[in-house]
Amino acid sequence: MMAGFKDKLVKPEGTIELFNDLSTPDKLLMVIGDGEHLLLEENQLTDQLTQMLTVWITNESRSRHPGVNAHE
Repeated sequence: MMAGFKDKLVKPEGTIELFNDLSTPDKLLMVIGDGEHLLLEENQLTDQLTQMLTVWITNESRSRHPGVNAHE
């Protein structure tokens, strides 16, 4: 889950509460300090967020499909 700390539509606290209520241990919460509501939209998608998402996708892919090389 992702939340922008400066989101004026959905309070970050609500996202954090929902995240904490999820019973699965397989979860990740990213709260973006300068982020607003549309974190993946043009002018909000930062290099830092792109890097965080890339690392997460890579790690999830490797853990779910060990031995598979994503570059093949």
